[in-house]
Amino acid sequence: MKRVLFITLLLIGLAPFAHAKRFSAKCETGQVLQYEIQEDNASVEVVNFFFECGRKQLKIPSSVTYKEKIYTVTSIGCAAFSYGKMTEVYIPNTILYVKAFAFSTCERLRTVHFSEGLLRIGPTAFWQCSRLESITIPNSVISIGWSAFDGCKSLSSISFPEHLEAIGDYAFCECSNLISVEIPASVTYLGHSAFYRCENLLSVDIQAKIRSIPFMAFSNCTRLTSVCLPSTLDTIERSAFSSCDSLVTIVLPSSLEYIESYAFAFCDNLSSIHIPEHVYFIDEEAFAYCPKLTSFTVAPENPFYYHRKSCDAILENAAKPLKRK
Repeated sequence: MKRVLFITLLLIGLAPFAHAKRFSAKCETGQVLQYEIQEDNASVEVVNFFFECGRKQLKIPSSVTYKEKIYTVTSIGCAAFSYGKMTEVYIPNTILYVKAFAFSTCERLRTVHFSEGLLRIGPTAFWQCSRLESITIPNSVISIGWSAFDGCKSLSSISFPEHLEAIGDYAFCECSNLISVEIPASVTYLGHSAFYRCENLLSVDIQAKIRSIPFMAFSNCTRLTSVCLPSTLDTIERSAFSSCDSLVTIVLPSSLEYIESYAFAFCDNLSSIHIPEHVYFIDEEAFAYCPKLTSFTVAPENPFYYHRKSCDAILENAAKPLKRK
């Protein structure tokens, strides 16, 4: 009993020192922000905020003074402003990383002013910011984490930087007001379900030199009518464009080799498809439940499949004959 009491008293005694590297200071817009000093002893991370006082605008400072020492503000910590009531945020050019859940569920947030210098937007950073309307991501940003803008239902436009390398899984999932997307050539990774259920998305231009369109990347984009695929593409993964109800046709690049199951399933208005010369495998039900699909042609040079006009169907060649009952 005495041992337990001793340990309890010891923990209580140490409590004031648990965050000895943390301090608070009021920012320009009136909020009291809490900071944590980093290992370099020269920079700090914003970790929390207090006394919002109904302020609509938040300006995060580029530097802060504590005990007569000036620290550079270089990151915004996990859930630092989660559930905040601000409508507008200014992020200074000293910030390198906006971490997970940093502004998640800020339901009144409409505008975010990023600055050049930012490198990474972390997972779920702006998750469920349902009133966020438009964002311009700085050219310095190289990665957007998974679900970073997931559920931002008011987001109607986004400009990707020319040096962006990665767009994470679910990054813009259910951004139902997003109208167009242009993915720059610098992108080497596009995550699965990245634009899933962007119901008002009309056009997609993928300039990235990626080799596959991942699982459900554009699934349930019900108003999508225009898709430009890269010349480096060799695989369209499972359900990548499933339930794209407004898609009438799509030009598949000559580099394409593999179309996985349900890739274009449930595309109610898809009427024509041309299979390029290097496609060697079309998986089960890749084009299932497309009631208006009436034109299905194959490049004459394709050694694996051919098109027979009399029945307007795709058939395997002599090397891979059809199974007959």
